[in-house]
Order: sequence, then C-alpha cells, then structure tokens
Amino acid sequence: MTTLKKTDGTTMIDLEETTKTMAEKLTPKYDDIDDTHYHKQIRTQAKEQILTEDDREYKTEEVKNAIEELKLKKAPGEKTSQQKYIIEYINNSR
Repeated sequence: MTTLKKTDGTTMIDLEETTKTMAEKLTPKYDDIDDTHYHKQIRTQAKEQILTEDDREYKTEEVKNAIEELKLKKAPGEKTSQQKYIIEYINNSR
C-alpha cells in the first residue's frame, strides 16, 4: 500500500504518508462558498443540540432499575458481575 504514486509521479514512502494522502483526497473539504441553502441548513442543524423527551436528566434509581432489568444472554438467576459492579458503583457514588 505504500507504493502508491503521488500526483508528481513519486511514490509514497510509508504507511503514514499513504494514509494522510488518502484522507486528504477522499475527505471532502468544508467550503461554505459552494454550499447551497440546503447544505447550510444541514450544517446548522448538525450543530444544534437536539432536545427530546429522552434527553431529560435521569434519576439514579431509574438507571439502577434499568441495569437490573438488563438481559445479558444469561440464564435466570443471580445477577451478572457487570450488573453488580455498576449497581455497587451507583450506590457508592451518591
């Protein structure tokens, strides 16, 4: 992959140069001069914070209950160690 030719006819010397050159060529440059109204609107929307019902602050008890209800492809029975660890962390961080 490091033997790719550059536009001046020379070859890339290492993987880092190859990766950097490919990223520069394949990644579109931000140029608001050529942006249409639609593009400007999309860029503005992407920067705005989206506030939905799901973005509210959750209570510690709600998070704890959700973790306890997780089904981690385990047989019924004792809680998994991940769940125990997270619940213990929540209880100790109050």
